Amino acid sequence: MRFLQKFIFLAVGLMYLTVIQSTVSANGTEFLNTLQELEKNGVIPWSEGKITAYGSFTDSYTNMGSAKFYSITEADHYVLSSKIFWLSASTTPNSAVSGCGYIFSSGSNANDYLTTTIRMNGYIYFNGYKNGNKLSYGQQYIMTPSMQGEGLLTLVVNNSSVSIYFNGEQLFTRNDVVISGDKLGFAVLSGTNKDYGTQCTFEDIFLYTWQDQTQ
Repeated sequence: MRFLQKFIFLAVGLMYLTVIQSTVSANGTEFLNTLQELEKNGVIPWSEGKITAYGSFTDSYTNMGSAKFYSITEADHYVLSSKIFWLSASTTPNSAVSGCGYIFSSGSNANDYLTTTIRMNGYIYFNGYKNGNKLSYGQQYIMTPSMQGEGLLTLVVNNSSVSIYFNGEQLFTRNDVVISGDKLGFAVLSGTNKDYGTQCTFEDIFLYTWQDQTQ
């Protein structure tokens, strides 16, 4: 609990950088299959949406117990998916606060946002923050703790409904999420002050967006 409290405190000041959209030739078949499955299961509505491919993005961060965030775009209804590779410069970092993932539904107040992150302690966390106060939406143990690894993280946001998948397995679905805005992007969490800290690589980044059919 102390580690989480420290993370919350230090992560309040968000650092937004722009990730330049790129044209890529990455195979999006797997993502299309994911969208079809989500539509089939009623997670997303049938709609004429737009798919954007962002290619890949890599960065690292060194600041024990804190996080660095990158905004890539704004959307209200979307599916964001990427294959994430994580690596720590230390063999003994604070694994509970080391990892990679997404920041989303953030607004003009830097203290209001949501995150889902793969941590090196083997858990995936789904948290919200309102005025700097933590809102815990769940955590799930999904793998053996590892300072280096990879996995496919998929995020679905439709109004106040949020679903999260890891390697195709549904981990969380919440319909009571506090939405503060429409910014979304990447999160790098550092659990060590050694060398480059935590390195996160996001590959085959795909974003599917659609218009709200109820409006």
